[in-house]
Amino acid sequence: MSESYEHCMECDSLTGRAGRAEDSLYHGYIGPFCEDCFEDWPDEQVAQITTLRQQLTTTKAENEALRAQLKETEEKGRVLMDMCRDLKARVAELESQIWAVGADHCRAFILRKQAEAVDALNFPVALRKMWSGGSVQEWLDKEAQRLRQQADEAERAEGEK
Repeated sequence: MSESYEHCMECDSLTGRAGRAEDSLYHGYIGPFCEDCFEDWPDEQVAQITTLRQQLTTTKAENEALRAQLKETEEKGRVLMDMCRDLKARVAELESQIWAVGADHCRAFILRKQAEAVDALNFPVALRKMWSGGSVQEWLDKEAQRLRQQADEAERAEGEK
């Protein structure tokens, strides 16, 4: 059976010990040391290494917390993207409904303006010799009434949507 010997981390000489279980010399987690180097190792360096080790532990914990937050944020991002897709589809649907309502509204508006234009027409006196003024004026009145009825129907259609 071969024995294992350890070397000093500072001077590389044999420590005369065979591992941590054999009372090896360590400053916290730093070592192993031979007896001379163990005594010479500066206390402020040990304190600095201890502080750095604590900072490393804290940083690792913060890193894990940030990873958890990142995972949660990514999940929320996926949910928001799904919501955006749903909202875009809803906006497109509403826009098509608005255009449909707007088309009826525009149609009703145009028909009313046409009816007003026909109402404003008067059969010219100069043409009365060629056509009966009463017949033409009657036709104009009926045409204006027809346009107003179509406008009413377009508005009712708009109201039913």
